[in-house]
Amino acid sequence: DYQFKKRHAEEFLEKHHKVKLTVMFRGRELNHRERGERMLDRMVEDLKHVGTVEQPPKFEGRTMVLYMAPLPRQTKKSGGGSKAKEGKHAKNEEQPRSDETVSKDGNGEDSSQPSVHESHAHEENDKA
Repeated sequence: DYQFKKRHAEEFLEKHHKVKLTVMFRGRELNHRERGERMLDRMVEDLKHVGTVEQPPKFEGRTMVLYMAPLPRQTKKSGGGSKAKEGKHAKNEEQPRSDETVSKDGNGEDSSQPSVHESHAHEENDKA
C-alpha cells in the first residue's frame, strides 16, 4: 500500500499538482499518533526530490493531514549541464520560463493569472 500511494503522490508532484497526505486512525490507533507521524515523515523523505512540505502534519479529528507542494520547475539546459553554469546565468535562464510558455500555447500554464500580453491579444481579437 505504501509504495502504491508513494508512486501516485510522486506522479502528481511531477505534474506540478499539490498533494494532501492523510493518515486515518481507528479505535486504539489514536493512542499511537507517533506511528502516523513516522509514516508521514517517511513519505516526505521519499518524495523530497519532487516536492516539499507546504503544511506540516496536523490533526483534524481522527485524521492526520500533511500537504506537499511540488518543487519549482527547472529549465532544461542544453549541453552537458555542468555545475559551472550555475550562478547568475542559471537565474537568467529560469526567469523567461513563463513568457516562453505563453508564447508557445497562447494561454500559459496558470490560467488564473493571465499575462498582460495575453489579455491584450484577446482584446484585439474581439475588436476584429
